[in-house]
Amino acid sequence: MDGVVAVLAVMLARGATAPRTASEGVLPVVPGAVDVVPSKAQGLASIQYDVRESYPAPKTIGHLVDAMSQRGWKLIEFGAFRPGLGIVRPSRMASPSDLRRLNSLLGRTHVWDAWWRDAEGRGVAFHLEYRCPMEEKGMHSVWVHVAGVLYAPQEAGLQESERRRIRDERCQHGRELGLPPDPTCAK
Repeated sequence: MDGVVAVLAVMLARGATAPRTASEGVLPVVPGAVDVVPSKAQGLASIQYDVRESYPAPKTIGHLVDAMSQRGWKLIEFGAFRPGLGIVRPSRMASPSDLRRLNSLLGRTHVWDAWWRDAEGRGVAFHLEYRCPMEEKGMHSVWVHVAGVLYAPQEAGLQESERRRIRDERCQHGRELGLPPDPTCAK
């Protein structure tokens, strides 16, 4: 119980609400976001922040979808919720049962992604990550980490190809681990 109280105290101390501006005026910041970090490096504008909303964070997702649409962006890929497999990748030495056991020790992670394009060919990717270490006890994350990146047209095309490759790889790993079918995977 002391651990839960300590975690809640840290969450409450995260800081005041951040300004509602975003990189390039394209990447929306949802109301109530904290620890907002806009940046621009190597020509890529990005934004990261945390939002206090329980999994699956429908208000956050709805705000992102609406804000991007209002800014003239077309939703190309609306991600499905899926387990985060990025924590531990399969290796030749680890069995699927070993990987499932290690991932369960590290806590459950869920992710959601979406991809938008505009008339100029630019692309925006948003990635939401939910860590739910107490999920087996019926508790879900109350914080979601939001990350968005704005890509120039040429880079957006490369990113779209890479997103397809990663999705196909993730789907293959999921099948190898015996995970339930991911709705974003091709049949």
